[in-house]
Amino acid sequence: MSSQKKIGEVIVEHLLTGDMIKRKLEDAALQKEVTLTIQQLFEEKMSLQTTPDELAELAGFKGGKERLIQWVADKIEQELTRFLEEKKRSRTTTICSHCFKRKYTKTSA
Repeated sequence: MSSQKKIGEVIVEHLLTGDMIKRKLEDAALQKEVTLTIQQLFEEKMSLQTTPDELAELAGFKGGKERLIQWVADKIEQELTRFLEEKKRSRTTTICSHCFKRKYTKTSA
């Protein structure tokens, strides 16, 4: 057998195909190993005496807390503006009819 033929056979035997990768990922032993590894990493990270801000900075997020607070504030403002624009021509009783019903049934009772 020629050396080129042997090299070709080795390549074919060890070539990664989609089916080979799929079979490996479906392998129960591999799934168990990956799950255990992830659990161990999670437990290690949870046992650290590190604040969320410090973890964010380690991950490259500077000022993460402030950015999150600003994002939430912006989102609230956007949604409130959208809601008010959508309802600006509505009567108050149609926007919150159950509030008015409850108030007037309590006072008239």
